[in-house]
Amino acid sequence: MSARLPDIAGDPDDPRDVAVAWFSRERSGEMTAGEAAALQAWLEADPLHAEAYAETRQAWGEAAAVRADPQVMAIREHWLKSHARRRREAALRSVVAVPLKTEQNGGGLLDER
Repeated sequence: MSARLPDIAGDPDDPRDVAVAWFSRERSGEMTAGEAAALQAWLEADPLHAEAYAETRQAWGEAAAVRADPQVMAIREHWLKSHARRRREAALRSVVAVPLKTEQNGGGLLDER
């Protein structure tokens, strides 16, 4: 049984990249018993592996804390509303521009030529 995931993004020889791949697989909820055993073997194979995995877990936890911060949530909501409004406006401009360009070229959308 291989202690490495086949689809590691990054350097398969870098314990940090491997730790992220294992952590992602574990968080997916789809880790098999064989994969869990391979993860455990990988963690026990080298102290750097366990350290990289612990750092990955810690970074995930810190990111979750930031995501839950009320100030960050307010910034996110403001950005989403602003972005959605700009997308609606751009879509509306596109819808209006098509008939206008067609009229400028001497015909309407429904002209049969």
